[in-house]
Amino acid sequence: MILAKEPIVDSIQPPYNLRFVMNDKINKLRNPDFSAGNKQPLGWTFKSTSASDGWSRPEADGGMRIEASSDSTALFQQVAVCKPSQNYRVEIDATCDLTALGKRTEGEPNGLVIMVEPVTRDAKPRSAGERRVTPGIHRSVKPVTIRAFYEAPDGVRRLRISVGIVNARGAVHIHHVRLVPVLETDEVSHPLAVPPPPHAVPIPRVIRNVC
Repeated sequence: MILAKEPIVDSIQPPYNLRFVMNDKINKLRNPDFSAGNKQPLGWTFKSTSASDGWSRPEADGGMRIEASSDSTALFQQVAVCKPSQNYRVEIDATCDLTALGKRTEGEPNGLVIMVEPVTRDAKPRSAGERRVTPGIHRSVKPVTIRAFYEAPDGVRRLRISVGIVNARGAVHIHHVRLVPVLETDEVSHPLAVPPPPHAVPIPRVIRNVC
C-alpha cells in the first residue's frame, strides 16, 4: 500500500550541510548516516534481488551509495523500536539517478523509496501487518529530503524501515535517514516535531541601526 499519495519532497538549499547531529532520543534509528561499522554499516542490513547490486560509503560526502546494474531491488533495512498507535515521520536526505525498466505489477512503485513495515519482536522479525511504501523518485541531482508519515498499529512495537532502490536501475546516494515521533500526521506538524537541522535555518543577518 502507498505510504503517501504524493512524496513530500523538500529541496535542500546550498551549502549542502547534511551532517547535522540529531539526539538519539529523537531519531529512533541507529547509525542514521551509515558512518559507524567497518565491513558493513552498524545496525543496517543490505537486501538485494541481484548479485550485481552493491553499495559503498563515499569518503568525501559520507552517507551510503547504492548501485543497481539491473532492474532490481536493493535496500538497506533496520528494525526500530516503536510505540503502538504513535505517529512517526520517516524521511531521508538523498540524491538519485534511476531508470525503471522491465515489466512490473500495476501500482507497484519503482525508483528511490521509503518502506515501513510492522514486524514481530523475534530474533528474526517476521511481518506483522501491511507494508507501506512511498511513490518512487527517479532523478534528483541536488540533495532533497523525502518525507512521509506513518501510524504504528495497535500492539506493534517494532518497525522495519527500508530505504533504497525498487524495480529500477541506477544509483542513489542516501546521506541521512530519520524516524521521528510526531504529534500529528499532517505535513504542517514536521517543523514543530524536532529542532530544524542547520540547513533549514538561515544565518541571522546583522542589521545596523542608522537612526
